[in-house]
Amino acid sequence: MYPLPKSEFADELYARGRALAEAGLRLQHIVWDADEVLWDWALDGRRAALGVPKMFFKREYGHREWVRLKPGVWELIWGIKDVQDDLGDTGFMRISTNGYAWRLFRFAHEIPGFADLVGEPADAEVYRGWNGHPRMFFRTDYVRCMQELFAADAEGEVEAAVSGLNGARELVLSHFQNTPFETSLKLPELAQLLGKPGFDDAFILVDDSGKNVKRFAASGRIGIKAVVPAKHTSKIPPNVAFQNPRAHVRTLSNNVAIALAEQFEVALEQRGESAFLVAESSNTVPSNYRATEFTVDIPSERIGGEWFQPVQRLKDAWKPKRT
Repeated sequence: MYPLPKSEFADELYARGRALAEAGLRLQHIVWDADEVLWDWALDGRRAALGVPKMFFKREYGHREWVRLKPGVWELIWGIKDVQDDLGDTGFMRISTNGYAWRLFRFAHEIPGFADLVGEPADAEVYRGWNGHPRMFFRTDYVRCMQELFAADAEGEVEAAVSGLNGARELVLSHFQNTPFETSLKLPELAQLLGKPGFDDAFILVDDSGKNVKRFAASGRIGIKAVVPAKHTSKIPPNVAFQNPRAHVRTLSNNVAIALAEQFEVALEQRGESAFLVAESSNTVPSNYRATEFTVDIPSERIGGEWFQPVQRLKDAWKPKRT
């Protein structure tokens, strides 16, 4: 049973997860994006603005994030897991994110049961185990993939390096040749390039980026675009709050879990085909639902070392050789 606050809505999504698992869906079939799909987050814009000089001149990026789990989504996942446990199936949750390992390691200390869902070494207190987690793919993993392909390209062997990627071969090759510094590509084959076996059985991607979903579907699989609250039309990101970040993150929360359950049913029927599905959402979340919320302080060395610097090193090392 899910280790989250109980409510009628939560129980409904848990039951729908169980029904999906009984119909054949498994945790290992789904790749989840993280931000805006599994949780919403906000940061204090006023505090960030005051820190701009430090960002530019001292490269200090530390900040505080307010996080709220997506209503019903985690209960849906727990419903699938519990049926798998009943059947003796040891499959775990898969996550592919343009984020960084330390952040998810830290979130695991706040999200009840997170470590049980993704499996070892996620429940270890030692952070270094997360970077090589076989069922998680991070921004730094993407950079490693591109480093390997650039190295192969320098030897005239890039075609050979992607030769075993089956239906996604041309997608990966085209991405490498045209947009290698665009880090949000999510395909199981990238994990395979690094020897991460945890994504081999995945045939569904859930992401709020239509571009990512289309590319996943183009690989011969099923992509589900989770519709999240509309992006702000201003240049200010929607997850930046200049007043009361805790209240602001709740305005980003939406009910997409029921639509996801419905699209998972469609995905099971269309398994083996290529499909682009859309999970529409409602801004109405039952009033008695209590979403898990927490705050996390992000150290500067983590966001610098795992977000900015890896991509910059990739650009510095390889871009001059391709111009």
